[in-house]
Amino acid sequence: MRTRSALWLVSAALLMVGAALQTAALAIFWRPCAGSMLSGSVLQGYRFGRSFSDGCLEAMDVPMIFPLPSPGRGLDEVIAFGAPAAIVLALAWLVLVPALPVEGVGRIVAALPGVVAIAFVVADATGLLPAGSAATIILGLALEASVLAGVIALCMAPTGLPDETGAGIVVLLAATTQIGMVHAIVVMALAAMVSQANWDVPPGAGYLGVGFSLLAAVVAVWFWWRLRREERAA
Repeated sequence: MRTRSALWLVSAALLMVGAALQTAALAIFWRPCAGSMLSGSVLQGYRFGRSFSDGCLEAMDVPMIFPLPSPGRGLDEVIAFGAPAAIVLALAWLVLVPALPVEGVGRIVAALPGVVAIAFVVADATGLLPAGSAATIILGLALEASVLAGVIALCMAPTGLPDETGAGIVVLLAATTQIGMVHAIVVMALAAMVSQANWDVPPGAGYLGVGFSLLAAVVAVWFWWRLRREERAA
């Protein structure tokens, strides 16, 4: 697998920055739920303790998994961290494209998830596409389609991908495109499984994505370490 090992380390750094920005945005978004974050969750035996404040109930009514603008909220301190987080995560994928075993059209297809993710963030944050419009939905679906196309392009790479390499790259690709609709559905389903306070999403929903970003950073560091070792042995 032809690689440029330093790019994996750069990607890991971007993933950690993205995770930090995600955490900041989510902490601000769920601030009204301080003191009742675990109420109704598996960590409390699904028992409800302290009542949710009106602000917390309002936040729970917003199907927000990744901290991007929600209909009617416009630009605020959440998006001030959330939009850069999504862009940084997309860049964490794009910097890896030159290190992937694809050429020509395959490389362009592999880069699409990062490009479409950035376009989605820009369109959402600037209001270029109205929230909930058909164009916004199509762009969100296009992001998930580009992820699938990227995986296919990598699977069809002439050199092929060892199982552990392919699995690691899929983790990275999934972590760097968290704003996709399928990602949101999966996270919402998992959040609903660990908390009975699931109207529409439990307090703290979205932090799973932070953990996934950090996991992807560890994967990228592992790739860097392994490839550096191979380069020195060559």
